[in-house]
Amino acid sequence: MTTLAFYRGKGTVVDRAIRWASRGEFSHVELADLGRGLGLSASARDGGVRIKPIDFASEHWDVVEIPWIAQAGSWARAVEHIAAPYDYLGIFGSQALALSRHYRKAWFCSELCAHALGLDAPQSYSPQSLFRAVTFGRRAFQAGGQIGNYARGNEVADLA
Repeated sequence: MTTLAFYRGKGTVVDRAIRWASRGEFSHVELADLGRGLGLSASARDGGVRIKPIDFASEHWDVVEIPWIAQAGSWARAVEHIAAPYDYLGIFGSQALALSRHYRKAWFCSELCAHALGLDAPQSYSPQSLFRAVTFGRRAFQAGGQIGNYARGNEVADLA
């Protein structure tokens, strides 16, 4: 089962700008390995895609389990991009300007996590919109619905 951890801490001015721009409470997201205390994501602070120890038990993180996606598969898709640079062009072109533009060899956090989950147009997700998509999918899964490809871009589809 894949787990995502969404950051809601005060953070920096950049964190506040991301929350403001996405009209949400989250400014960052990590693929989380709770058993080993590791996070896998893209971070401008860390220079791009990396794995590092993170305490997800703090009040700054909201952890969401995604039981319909195997952790091995999502981590494998993300690990392929370790050491890739941070996608400054993508965060500006797909989030700030909503043009769905991104640099294919670089990643920002929610783009990498959406890619790891196998979602279409991963560059269209902010941490907040990814949170909405996976929590919606989780509720459908728990209700016994078939998830399928439950999200495309920022629209929900195919939940029957």
